[in-house]
Amino acid sequence: MTTTTLTSPAAPPANVTSRAYVPASIAIRQSEDEASASLVLEYRLPPIDRLPPLLGEYVAKSAEAIGCDPCLVAMPALAACAAAIGEARAVMVKAGWIEFPILWTLAVAPSGALKTPAMKAAMAGLEEAQRKAFDDYRQAEAHYRAALANWQKSDKHGPEPVPPALTSFYIGDATLEAVGVLRCSPMSRQFWG
Repeated sequence: MTTTTLTSPAAPPANVTSRAYVPASIAIRQSEDEASASLVLEYRLPPIDRLPPLLGEYVAKSAEAIGCDPCLVAMPALAACAAAIGEARAVMVKAGWIEFPILWTLAVAPSGALKTPAMKAAMAGLEEAQRKAFDDYRQAEAHYRAALANWQKSDKHGPEPVPPALTSFYIGDATLEAVGVLRCSPMSRQFWG
């Protein structure tokens, strides 16, 4: 009779630099006969030193303060930087092939790995820019409504006022309807959050 063991301990190892933690619910099962072959992946620290200096320092300090893996801050931070750049910059790979800084990132970690606080730390600057964009839009919308009312009272003399466009740095509602509204805006830059 062969017994089965899990390749992962019941809790994350104390030294996360030596092995990756694999939750028991998704661990690869192996028989004792195969137990000598290690199926645990080796963990490597992310190359934070290869990030731009200010970003690398922010990622390292945020991860240390939160107590999480630096990857959980670095990935959304890089995506936020790409969203902030938007279509202002691109790389011409070759004639006819242009790539914009669009990054799709996904954090996969066990429950309690502090994914949400890490993402919030990475998104803080973009959140601030989005709040300012909403405030600016609300003011522009109030001016537009006043200008439209004046235009209508003047028997529509002169050019019709143009409604303001909302600058969007990321999308929290990824329904087709919400994305469609944002895609119609020429000022729109999207970050899928």
